[in-house]
Amino acid sequence: MRALTVSFAMAMLAAACTTKADPMPDDWWLAYPENRCEFSRAYLPEIQSKPYYSGNRNGAVDPVAHAKAMEASESLRQLLTKNLNAQKRFEAGDVKSLICAERELAYWARNDALLGNNTNRGFYERIWYAAGLGIAYAHNTRLLEKQGQRRPAQVDMVVTNWFNRLAQDTRRAMDADRAPFDPEATGQSYRPPDEHDTGNLGAWTAYYAIIAGILSDEPGLVGWGRKRTEVMLQTVDRNGMLPSEVARANRALHYHFFALNPLVGAAILLERTGEPLSANSHDALQALFRFSLRETRNPEAIKQAAGVRSIQNPAHHESRVRVMLGPALYCAYIDRDLPECDLVPRSDQLNFPYMGGTMAEWTLAIDEMARSRR
Repeated sequence: MRALTVSFAMAMLAAACTTKADPMPDDWWLAYPENRCEFSRAYLPEIQSKPYYSGNRNGAVDPVAHAKAMEASESLRQLLTKNLNAQKRFEAGDVKSLICAERELAYWARNDALLGNNTNRGFYERIWYAAGLGIAYAHNTRLLEKQGQRRPAQVDMVVTNWFNRLAQDTRRAMDADRAPFDPEATGQSYRPPDEHDTGNLGAWTAYYAIIAGILSDEPGLVGWGRKRTEVMLQTVDRNGMLPSEVARANRALHYHFFALNPLVGAAILLERTGEPLSANSHDALQALFRFSLRETRNPEAIKQAAGVRSIQNPAHHESRVRVMLGPALYCAYIDRDLPECDLVPRSDQLNFPYMGGTMAEWTLAIDEMARSRR
């Protein structure tokens, strides 16, 4: 194994005052045992977050319920943030930050985190953050290999197996015609199948299954994710709308973008790994992309369909920095010549943790994932 040349001043806390650059030993991973890493919080066996909208899912946000929901998943949010931030520090020469972030990820994996009895909202959140962690993990691999290093095989096995188990658990729940949920939290005794098959949850579960399938070398998960993506895209109507997201009333436009992001991510990953979507699905994705972007400029069509004005227009809302990443990826990877691409912000302004961070980080990650499938 080639030596990794970094500055110990940035990589080792004990040598913070020195400026001499020394080569890392071959056992660089062992130089930072877990007892020298500070973990953000204890792992979560499950996520017990509850809904935070008043009345129903289209109501106003209840600030107290929202704060409780955020606290319930805070440990997972910190885990993803730590891995994304560690990548930047690693590129600046701070080796310890990336190793400790991955050690914390492995700690969650070894303890079967998130595989317990999640609430309905917890089930959703688990998928969002797992997708971001999967992309971040692939990006970490590329960063290490650029420096001539690889993580220990046993660590890779533990983490990728955990990604696989999360995806398989999600697949079983979705194939059972309803996702797990807490009746006391949702106020209903069942949920119609089409709500999670064709809503944005269906898009996120498909996207995560593809990521986990690639990372764990499980073709069945990739194929399942592809099928679920196409099921979702079959519901795009002739105007480019998703009926499941129109039903979100005053948040209809926001949720079109929230669904568009994982659909674009899935389409690009499938293309890069040799299992592209059908021509009809690509046409539906293009229609959804064009409709969503046009509505940010003049949201009349979605207002008429939803019966109310959208309150979270990504062109002006603070969510813009996140949900516009999917459209930026569409223009970069699928069709940059569409006029709606002129409405997409510059990619360096965008950062969506559920998608794995910035466009540059996402690009390095999928390059690694595509290479691993060849």
